[in-house]
Amino acid sequence: MASYISASVPHNEINNLLKSISATQRTHLIGVYSLGKAQRVISLLREAGYDHPIFIHGALEKLCDYYLSEGINLGLLRKALVQDKETMKGAVVMAPPSALRDRWSRRLMDPIISQASGWMTIKQRAKRSGVELPLIISDHADWNELTSTIGQHGSRYNLGTHGREDALVHWCKLNGKMQSHCVYKDAMRNLRYEEVLATLSHAYFENFSQ
Repeated sequence: MASYISASVPHNEINNLLKSISATQRTHLIGVYSLGKAQRVISLLREAGYDHPIFIHGALEKLCDYYLSEGINLGLLRKALVQDKETMKGAVVMAPPSALRDRWSRRLMDPIISQASGWMTIKQRAKRSGVELPLIISDHADWNELTSTIGQHGSRYNLGTHGREDALVHWCKLNGKMQSHCVYKDAMRNLRYEEVLATLSHAYFENFSQ
């Protein structure tokens, strides 16, 4: 079973971020979840050649320290302190999405608000959140990782649910993964766990017997 939000390429999003950074001396404040998303965006920036210090909110510090202790190179990280807002001009600052709207972020000097999320594909959602620079980088496995995994695994049957499941199933069929099926979340929203399993099993055996 697979889940994804967008076929957007994360490196393209990082390139957009770097272009924005080079065009202004404003602080770029990026909303990221503390587990995984923060470290992924930092790594993508480093891979793209961004070698300046990255300032991180205190809520991200512990997990970033753990990554560093495991030998994962995130480059130079500094704790983002409001009293250092002059130093953070033109820099990248990362914080939890909730911090983008609280008093902490309002103390920064005219930041460009950004957020790394698959939900940034929805322009109205980005606008409502006050996001000026949306970065479409999802928490789910992205398109390339999913299609690569399906190809490597050689699974006889693939179920797609959540997000753009129809696109993934279409890709499977074009690439010889004929036993592929959409299980639409809207049809299962009010089902209990046992009923969801029964629905998936029925879809499997119905397609498998054809």
